[in-house]
Amino acid sequence: MKQAAIKATVKYTYDEFIELAIYADLTSSLKPGNKITATRDSEYEDITDRLKENNISFEIKTKREVVIV
Repeated sequence: MKQAAIKATVKYTYDEFIELAIYADLTSSLKPGNKITATRDSEYEDITDRLKENNISFEIKTKREVVIV
């Protein structure tokens, strides 16, 4: 019997996202289904700007949460 692979959703805070952006390649580090949350509008804008700059597709889930697609 085969076991289905379980995909774990990774959720990043703004601070974790910035740390990832500094020390790793966002394009290879962020996987579909990963979520990024912000606590302020300025953080949200920074997140979406960085994702756009790196040509990373994302979907807006809520006012302050995006999901990588």
